[in-house]
Amino acid sequence: MEVRKALRAMLDRKEVILALGAYDALTALIVESLGFKACYMGGWITGAHLGITEPRTTLTEMVANAAWATKAIKIPLIVDADAGFGDALHTMRCVKEFEFAGVSAIHIEDQLFPKRAHYHKGVKHVVPLEEFLEKLHAALEARTDPDFLIIARTDARGMVGGSLKEAIRRCQAFAEAGADVIMPSGSAMDTEELKIVRREVPNVPILGVSAPSRKVAEEIGVQIVLHALASALVAADAVMDFYRKFMETGELEMFPTSHLREVATKIQELIGLPGYYKVEEATTEKRWKK
Repeated sequence: MEVRKALRAMLDRKEVILALGAYDALTALIVESLGFKACYMGGWITGAHLGITEPRTTLTEMVANAAWATKAIKIPLIVDADAGFGDALHTMRCVKEFEFAGVSAIHIEDQLFPKRAHYHKGVKHVVPLEEFLEKLHAALEARTDPDFLIIARTDARGMVGGSLKEAIRRCQAFAEAGADVIMPSGSAMDTEELKIVRREVPNVPILGVSAPSRKVAEEIGVQIVLHALASALVAADAVMDFYRKFMETGELEMFPTSHLREVATKIQELIGLPGYYKVEEATTEKRWKK
C-alpha cells in the first residue's frame, strides 16, 4: 500500500512525524485536513469513545474503529494494538486484522493481557521479556506487507518496581529481534530519559509520547511523536461546557449561529457531502426538476 510506503519513507528520511490522536473517522479527517502527515488511534481514546474503557475493548472493536478511519483518510494511521490481544497465536491474528483494515502501523506492548483497569491509575504490570519476544517474533512473522510497521512498546519504566534500566534492556532486545520502531514508554518519559534511550539504542527509530514540540523531538532523536488524547479531551471539555451552560440558562446562544454554521459546513466538506450532491444532481434529483 502506498500509504504504508509513505510512512516508512518518512522514517528512512529521518523525518519527525507528528501523529495526532483521533477517536473516529471525523477526527481523523480533521487531522488530515490540517496537513499532518500521520494520524494515531489509541486504546485509551477508543475505549472512552465506546464508553467501555481501554481494558474492556476488544480486538474487533479496535479494528472496526480503525477501519472507518482508514476508509476516510489518505495518510498513514498508527493504531494501539494493546498487548496483541492475547498470546503469540492471538498476536498473529491481531497483525493480520489490522493489516487487512488498511492500518499502516501498530504498537504492541509488554503489559499483562487481559489489561488491568488499574493501569489507568499508573499501576502497571509487565510480562517477562522472553514471553513478549515470542509475541514480537509472531507479529513480525504474521505480516504480509513488509511496509506494515511493527512497533514494540515497553511499560517497564512505569511498571510496579520498574526502572529506566529495565526499559532500556527491553528496547535493546526489541531492536535485536527486528522491531521496526521502539516505544520506550506507554506514558511520557522526560526529555533526559528519552535521550538516554536514544544513546543506548541508537539504530532503531523511537516513538515518543507527547514531546512538547517538533524541535525538541529532533533534539532528542525521536522520530514519531504521538499526541494520543488531545482530540477527545478538547472535544469532551467543549461539549461539557456548552451543555452545562445550556442546562443552566436554557439558551443556545453561547456561540454565534454563523460560527456554528461554519463548523457544520466544514464537517460536511470533510465527509464529502458536496460530492454526494453532485452525484444526486446528475441522477435522482434531476427527475424532480421537471
